[in-house]
Amino acid sequence: MKKLITIGRQYGSGGSEVAVKLAERLNIKCYDKEILLEAAKKSGIYEGVADQYDIDGQQSYFYSLIAKGQAGKIINQPLNAQIHNEQFQLIKSIAKEEGEGIFLGRCADYVLREFDDVLDVYLKADLDDRVTRIAEKQNMEEAEAYKLIMRRDNQREAYYNYYTNKKWSDLNSYDLCINLSDVGMDGAVDIILNYMEIKEKNK
Repeated sequence: MKKLITIGRQYGSGGSEVAVKLAERLNIKCYDKEILLEAAKKSGIYEGVADQYDIDGQQSYFYSLIAKGQAGKIINQPLNAQIHNEQFQLIKSIAKEEGEGIFLGRCADYVLREFDDVLDVYLKADLDDRVTRIAEKQNMEEAEAYKLIMRRDNQREAYYNYYTNKKWSDLNSYDLCINLSDVGMDGAVDIILNYMEIKEKNK
């Protein structure tokens, strides 16, 4: 059974950790920031510059422009267009050549929309849990963690909505939506695996 899984997640939900755990259970690779960096290398720019275009990076100027509806100011710049084109093509290439893998973020569900047997998962968590998690992880006050969460979620939503014809966090965009506050990370992994098994049996 080939396994192509895309995972979208709220910032601070623990979705990244779930992706890693799931990859370990399935013995397949999990692709995240490395996809962007590889695309940047193919585009002939330094990884440090690529960080500016990383939705999870500290430099979020581009995504802030999208959120404010001002992306047209730089969206047509060759560098940005080339990076994202390379990134999306790389995701498709990995899916085609490897036939398996977990793709975290990067509009992967949209990029792989024409592939067969792709499982699109969205992971969320209660806001209080996310605030506590980020505050502890980033060693910051909860008020600052809350602001960071809101900013990152807005950036992810703006990025996703801009580059796809879908809506981030819309249940219709995913096969499976899981609240990690209810089931925990290991529980989420079990749910995804059970879903895949049942789906395979019902083919």
